[in-house]
Amino acid sequence: RQDLAMQTVQLLKNPVYFCGIELHPTVRGDGLLGARHRAFISSHFLGGMLAVLVFPLYLLLAREVTPATAAAFIWLVSPMGIAIFLARTGRLEAAHFASIVNLTALIVYVSVLSGGLSSFVLAWLVVVPVEAALANSRRLIYLAICLAVGAVAGLWVAQWLGVLPAPVALAYPAAFIAICTSAAVF
Repeated sequence: RQDLAMQTVQLLKNPVYFCGIELHPTVRGDGLLGARHRAFISSHFLGGMLAVLVFPLYLLLAREVTPATAAAFIWLVSPMGIAIFLARTGRLEAAHFASIVNLTALIVYVSVLSGGLSSFVLAWLVVVPVEAALANSRRLIYLAICLAVGAVAGLWVAQWLGVLPAPVALAYPAAFIAICTSAAVF
């Protein structure tokens, strides 16, 4: 019982240790930079693990996996790769940029499948510059804003040209999905 308590304390103090990923040698001695690396790696790795754990539940509820939903779940697991990239290279700004591009692409992908500019997912593009602000880099914030605006512009052009596919029918009503997503975030 005491070992379990010690492991829980270790997990709360350092989630990166629990994931089995070590920090890059260049940041091990720097307390602040090491903490930023740990926070990025743990949040992205544990977020990807959450997607892996939720997938069987989705299979139970939906009972059918289309290629579109499989691609979306793989996309949700991809932050784990970005976390491993950071641990191997120590390039925090590049990892933040990859994370921003990944998030933007996921939002656009789901928006394309769920109605284009009228998709409820499109509101999540507001999160892209907020995530860039975590990098503490003005350049990344400007890039994130450009990515978000470019994503909306690209969707607008695609919808204007009529190249967007018909929206995929959701297994649950959009309001239910929006409420569940909001509950998960907050």
